[in-house]
Amino acid sequence: MGVAVDWQKLAAFVAVVGAIGGLLLRMMLARARGLFTPRASHDALSDRVAKVEQTQRGAPTQTEMAALTGRVASVETGVAVAQATLRGVSEGVGRVEHLLDLLVQHQLRKETP
Repeated sequence: MGVAVDWQKLAAFVAVVGAIGGLLLRMMLARARGLFTPRASHDALSDRVAKVEQTQRGAPTQTEMAALTGRVASVETGVAVAQATLRGVSEGVGRVEHLLDLLVQHQLRKETP
């Protein structure tokens, strides 16, 4: 009878340890579900990352950007020079217009008695 009692105590102990282990396992699984991304979300994010990487492959490299920066600076300089030239031409045209107006007025006064 002593052996049977020991088996009963052992079975009760194993049952309690199993129940506590099961509860701990469930708690760990519940926590893990909150930490890890669901498969559908992971696949959607993976697709978005693939699209971004594909777009990035078409973007200019650092050397290409440096070359573009040089070209843009050259164009800006050319535009500034052209703008200054146009201002100068505009001022010259304004002076010629003024002189032409004076000549026309002089001619009109000369022709009227």
